[in-house]
Amino acid sequence: MGDRSVVFLHGAGVGPWVWERVRSRVSVPSTAPQVPGRTVGATPEGCADKLTAEIDAFSGGDLVLVAHSLCGVLVPGLAARLGPRLKHVVYVSAVIPPANRSFLAAIGFPMSLLMRVLFLTNPSGLRPTDSMIRSGLCNDLDGQDTAEVIARYEAEYPGLYVTPVAGPASVPSTYVRLTLDGSVSPAAQGRMISRLGSPHVVDVAAGHLPMLSKPDEIANTVEATASS
Repeated sequence: MGDRSVVFLHGAGVGPWVWERVRSRVSVPSTAPQVPGRTVGATPEGCADKLTAEIDAFSGGDLVLVAHSLCGVLVPGLAARLGPRLKHVVYVSAVIPPANRSFLAAIGFPMSLLMRVLFLTNPSGLRPTDSMIRSGLCNDLDGQDTAEVIARYEAEYPGLYVTPVAGPASVPSTYVRLTLDGSVSPAAQGRMISRLGSPHVVDVAAGHLPMLSKPDEIANTVEATASS
């Protein structure tokens, strides 16, 4: 089987820039689109429509999808649209809701209730405090990377968090479990893994942004999957 193209989807707050180190280490063609969820009224299905159009313009061939964190909710819609072209999904500490449930339902009470209240009281978008970003996303990053993440972090809107999605996609998968993650705990990641059936699991000793702290390890996993 020949090489496949790779689509990298960033998680909450960050953007396509966060994948630059990994993409520079992967030899197969890749793209990292902007996830269009930071608008009023955005939904997982609407984002999947827009992303599919961008992916089709990038490649009409076989694909590997790399979904980080929040973008686990986009995989069911993308899998339905991409069909047999989607050969594998690499989930990186991704949140995977049960069938017909939302991101907030997947993370459980009381955090789901707290986030609903915060979204209601922040209609112009929800951005954690710098200290929350530092502890949740940057616990294994150096000072320069931490400063960049904080400076470039963008507010999120509720659509991708509160909208139910279809069950986990029936696509071969790898789950990259981050053992130092301060945002999606290893225990929570274990629950996500259980919803995928029997994925290949790769443990990486990294926090929530391993594409910054451990780009070689993430690139090796993606490269092996794309070239298999």
